[in-house]
Amino acid sequence: QNKIYVTGHTNSSDLPCTANAERNTLNDYENAFFGVYDQTGSLLYNSYYLSGYSNIGNAIAISDNGTIYFSGTSNDTTVIANTSVHQTQNAGNLDGFIIKLSPNFQTIWKTYFGGAQNDMINAMLIDSLENVYIVGNTKSNNSISTVNSFQANYSNNWDGFCIKLDSSSSQAWGTYIGSSSIDELSSLVK
Repeated sequence: QNKIYVTGHTNSSDLPCTANAERNTLNDYENAFFGVYDQTGSLLYNSYYLSGYSNIGNAIAISDNGTIYFSGTSNDTTVIANTSVHQTQNAGNLDGFIIKLSPNFQTIWKTYFGGAQNDMINAMLIDSLENVYIVGNTKSNNSISTVNSFQANYSNNWDGFCIKLDSSSSQAWGTYIGSSSIDELSSLVK
């Protein structure tokens, strides 16, 4: 694919955005952004995403056909998703988010992921069927695990989590990974 993909967060109002950006202005204080460069460093795409004070892009995964997924953490309270995705609204103060883009940077879907408390997506990967795997940490005792998972119940403080979503964002399974103190998952590989 010979492209360089970047994501992060900014409170700069003059982020260089491309003409095809989803949004070319800072909305509120700290927005996530997603950008793509070619191998010579020329900017192919750059856009602000989400609104509010704590919107951070943390992870990117690219499918074999060029479909783009990026994720992170958001306190955006606006509806960012259509009704056919996993979660259409932020359920707590901070929720994870996942955005799926076509190879030409058009939004396919957006979804939040999280429960009633703080939830952060720290890393992500996709498999050959474009199932999405996310890991992170949570203070939520709901909306994370599925029946018969490795650890169905929230433990205490911050728990790690590992989740599988299909390519349309429906949750296939999820588990907490934590004990009585602070637990966080920050990376995964296949």
